[in-house]
Order: sequence, then C-alpha cells, then structure tokens
Amino acid sequence: MAGKDDFLDLDSPILREKDLETKIALENTPEDHIVKFRGIGNRRKLEKVPEFNQTTSEKVFKGDGTNSWIVLGRDRPQSPASGYGGIGATQCGAIDIVCGRVGDWKTITQEESSEARRVLVADNDFVRDAARIYISERADIDDYFGIAAGKAGGLNGLSAIGIKADSIRIMAREGIKLVTRPDEKNSKGGNNDVVMGIDLIAGNNDSGMQPLVKGENMRDLMRYVVEDIRNLTSMLHSMSLKQAALETMLTAHTHPSAGAVALPSMELAMQCTLNQVQRITFDVPAQLKKVFENVLLELAFLRPGFDNDKYICSMSNHTN
Repeated sequence: MAGKDDFLDLDSPILREKDLETKIALENTPEDHIVKFRGIGNRRKLEKVPEFNQTTSEKVFKGDGTNSWIVLGRDRPQSPASGYGGIGATQCGAIDIVCGRVGDWKTITQEESSEARRVLVADNDFVRDAARIYISERADIDDYFGIAAGKAGGLNGLSAIGIKADSIRIMAREGIKLVTRPDEKNSKGGNNDVVMGIDLIAGNNDSGMQPLVKGENMRDLMRYVVEDIRNLTSMLHSMSLKQAALETMLTAHTHPSAGAVALPSMELAMQCTLNQVQRITFDVPAQLKKVFENVLLELAFLRPGFDNDKYICSMSNHTN
C-alpha cells in the first residue's frame, strides 16, 4: 500500500470519474444482466462497498459483495497507527466484527503484479460504523467508544469487549447475570483490589448518578414509616375523642355564685356544640379514612401478593 500522502477524499475527481464510468457501464448493460445484480432473494447486488485498509498483521474475512467483515489482527480503533497495535505493543490481539463501514472512505494506490490500481478503502470508525462487536486483549475501550466514565471508571490497557449498534437485544432462555470481579486477578496478572460496580448510564451522561436502592431494605423502612403514621393517627383520634368529652362537660358546667348556682355559659355551650358537629362530621371520618388508606397502602406497595403490580420490590431482578 502507498503512504498517507496518496490518500484522496471521497468526493475527489478520481472517485467522481469512477462513478461516471460505473453509470455509463450500467446504461450499456443488457437488462437481463442487471436483474442478476439487484439483490432480490439475497443474491448479489451492485452497491458501493469499500475495501478495508488492511495491514500485514491482519487476516480479513469479507462478505461477498456486502459491507460485512471479520478482522483478526491487533488492537486498532481507527487507522493502522491507532491503538496498542499502532504503537507496537505486545499482547494486544483483537477480533473486530463489523457491518456497515460508514467512515471516511478514501482511495489509495495498490501494487499488484507490477500494476498499480486505485482502491476505495476504509479504516475503523467506532463512532459511525453501523454495528460492531470488538474484542481486544488490550484496549482503552471507553476511550474508543466515547463512553462516560461513570462510577465504575475506565480501566485502560486491559482486555475488553465493546458492542455497539443502533439497537442491541440480549436474550436468554434461562437467566441473565451481570457479574463483576469473578476472579482475583485481571488478564494481565494484576490484583483486582477493588470491586467495581455496574453502571446504568442513559444518554452517555454520567452527571447526577446515584446508587441503586435495595428493595427489601426500602420496603422495611417504608413499613416503619407507615406504622408511625398509623400510630400518630391513632393518637390524634384518641385526643379528639377526649377533647369531645371535655367539651361535653364544659357545655353543662355550673359553679356557685353569690349564694346561687350560675347557669352554663351560652357562648361556651354554642362553641363546644359547633366543635362537636365539626368533629363528628369531618374530623373523625377523615381520621378513620386515613387509617384505612394506610392499611391499603401497605397492602398494595409493601406486601408481595398474587397479581400485585404495585409491590415496590421486583419479583425477578435483584442487585447487591
């Protein structure tokens, strides 16, 4: 392959000339021949697909006429000069499975049998390539994919696997486990002194991250809170009944006055009567309603049961 100075932009005059040659060739190709390359029924299709900018250490498997690749080589997130393979590091073998190279396509000059030809090639582009599974013996995986550090942080120079596409689905006919620190040492023989957690980062934005809640502990705390509310409501209801009894006595209260017995105060009797009516009509029913609601609240959110979709603890998923 030629050096970097021989690279041309995708919209260069040479590529435009090639596009024109292709268009003229198609216009002069019989219809029955063109039909063979429309791709119907998963047959071959005429489409612009680049070659991979391959190095001497890489073994490349390419789909026939498709933009799908498996590259066995060394750590390389972009051009041949990138990654640990680019600096000549050891122990940095990599397997790159990619579909849809959509990076900056360029043309380079290749020498084949003493003949030079211009070839459309592409380097790795972890941002814009359509879908990729990248496995590397040594990598700075968060930097390659532009991933926020989060709480787990980014451990550079260690083995890693990166998976990226527009949509990813992971399915298991049994269970799925996300496990950290299964071994005491990492792939380079270093000690795993710290247990790293699992970060769930939406939008690749790690600002404002908080720890996950343990459901059973949260449930127990909420039960204490509900029990305290129930006790306070009961105390308030008891005080209300005692206040009612006191006001009943006040309405009929008399006391001696200058050798006679004074009549009960009409103003006090009227106010106490109004208080009794309000208590019977509003306060007592509201207190009883609150007690009933607390019982329903505990049953709905804090007690597991059949077909109870409000229970705050997941019946399937767990965390430590």
